Amino acid sequence: MASLYSCSGRKKTLDGEKLKNHSPKYIIDSISKTEFDYTWLRTKGSAIVNFQGDKNTVKVNFRIRKDSAIWTSISKSTIPILSALLSADSLKFLKKIGGKQYYLGDYKEINNLLNLDLNYLLLQDFVSGTPIMFDYEGKYKSKIENGMYLLSSDKSKKIEKLLKKGKGNRKHTLFYRCWIEPSNFKCSKVEINFLSDSSYLEVNYSDWMDIDGHYFPEKSSIYFTTPYDTLSLQIKYSNKVKINEPQKMLFNINDNYSPFELNENK
Repeated sequence: MASLYSCSGRKKTLDGEKLKNHSPKYIIDSISKTEFDYTWLRTKGSAIVNFQGDKNTVKVNFRIRKDSAIWTSISKSTIPILSALLSADSLKFLKKIGGKQYYLGDYKEINNLLNLDLNYLLLQDFVSGTPIMFDYEGKYKSKIENGMYLLSSDKSKKIEKLLKKGKGNRKHTLFYRCWIEPSNFKCSKVEINFLSDSSYLEVNYSDWMDIDGHYFPEKSSIYFTTPYDTLSLQIKYSNKVKINEPQKMLFNINDNYSPFELNENK
């Protein structure tokens, strides 16, 4: 650890390059300048999904019109499993195996059923490689840790101390930490501790690809842990990423589908 420090107060990246301390504002501005700027996005990849002890490898496709809609499909061995259309306040999906069913509703009902806390912006940020739940107007503490810039809602030592207590209060309902790669100011990792219900969210991005001057992560993962269960999703994207090409988002319900009844499927 001593080798990471020098008399000038600088630290080093993992490859030995000197890393200068920067203010939170400088780091946030740099993140904003290098943010993945797009109107339309299309990508696909292979994913490993682990939920309630059931682990599956599937193929995923995403089409996004930024801040408007997300269309996604999931298949396994060329067999369609699910397709969905999401907006900021609505969630629609077609379940295509085990009895064809459709759902037209919102996130609250599904989150209550699955004991999760998903929303549109979280999924949009995750697919595009953006630091999830990041507040560009927020106040953060900054430091250098393990060769990266760390932005956190409170000082690291204070976070660790309060996490050991396992309790939140009016001032501290969650702790947010975001690690930024110094070479391109892209997000490497996000950790969020929700003290109100002892849940934990972790997101990782790695192996950045240059797609027409835009950096896009080849690998992404998300882990959401509650006192009751853990959901994990690991994706390896193909390099066939399309940017700013309008996409079709088809969602058609025919007579072969019946309503998805939440109470019956619990």
